[in-house]
Amino acid sequence: MIENIKIFGLPRTCTNITEIIIKRNFVVKVLVNEICNKHAQNHYADLLPTEDLKKTGFILCCKHPYQWIISAFMCCKEKISIRKFITDPPVMAADPFWKEGSTIIEIYNKINKQWMDSFVGHKFFVVKQENYQNQHKLITNLASTFNIKNSKIKKIINKASTCGKMSKKLYKPRIETLDGVNKKIVNQQIDLETLSRLGYSLP
Repeated sequence: MIENIKIFGLPRTCTNITEIIIKRNFVVKVLVNEICNKHAQNHYADLLPTEDLKKTGFILCCKHPYQWIISAFMCCKEKISIRKFITDPPVMAADPFWKEGSTIIEIYNKINKQWMDSFVGHKFFVVKQENYQNQHKLITNLASTFNIKNSKIKKIINKASTCGKMSKKLYKPRIETLDGVNKKIVNQQIDLETLSRLGYSLP
């Protein structure tokens, strides 16, 4: 039986609400930034004894690249256009894995692929943004995947209030969708195999 759940995910992929859902509904230890940062490379398997790994399940939180770019751009403090954010983004984290002049989509491709590859041979579950719309189903699927005990009452979390704690002053005006030109740039760079492994596709 799984005793630990380790969460990974890019910034702005609802890793915090996933942590809360698991803590409120399961008898299991949730690991967020223990051993390695949840937003960085997965060094976890290299740093844990084999016996501990057997007791650990992995969760990868993700969004469709279009929605992730919009969400990340809204929280970017630099005064740049969304086009420049896509083609020449600021560094979003201190981990070297994010540097080397990567575009935002190269970051999306590279880190998600690295995480997915590292989960092979272990129990893991991909939580997509859409899964939060039916939290009862999400909780049931998590319990089944990891064979963990869940509470009798499934506690539903208000995603908007939980994930919206950052001051609204830090947000740019909301952008609901990318325009055609920006989508074309994303489509040219996206790794379709990694996207498919995450359970997404391009329209």
